[in-house]
Amino acid sequence: MNADKLNYLYAKETKRFSDWVNRKYLEISDIQSPRVLNHWEKNNIIPISGSYKKHTRRIYSLIDLLWLLILKELREFGVPLQSLYGIKHWISTFPANKELPDLPKEYYKVINERVSNSTNYNLEFAFYHCFVERKLAYLVTNSLGEGRVLSHTDLMLEVNNMVVANMVIINIHAMCNSFIPNL
Repeated sequence: MNADKLNYLYAKETKRFSDWVNRKYLEISDIQSPRVLNHWEKNNIIPISGSYKKHTRRIYSLIDLLWLLILKELREFGVPLQSLYGIKHWISTFPANKELPDLPKEYYKVINERVSNSTNYNLEFAFYHCFVERKLAYLVTNSLGEGRVLSHTDLMLEVNNMVVANMVIINIHAMCNSFIPNL
């Protein structure tokens, strides 16, 4: 686990930030057709609880919106629907304690309390990285559904070492900037 993710986990504002980006208040109708959204809900690509219906309009959080934009982009790249399950699983997975450096037990308790309600840990981190720290973040994934969020520096290292061959690279900062201008 890199230092940026550790900083996010330890940050006092993590819980407040997580609550803010997961609050459902956005009515969005032009990202995908209702038919596609219904299909993604039925196939558990987007959580049904994540798209409450209010007078036939769905209500989304900022994280839901980011995930929908990523899904749309991945489908445009031709990533198969089956691979989206793996990507969704990865996005919602909190890092196992074995990925964390050796830390005193009280640190693990703080970390678990701060992100215990997070269902989209990796997306939240990427959004935080772009929105709060004003840094570039990328989602790097392959057609098997394996993925990770990388900073610009880490991405350039992987590109130079040819680790990202046959990968889809999505600029999370640009996506966030599409719905929060001047990010």
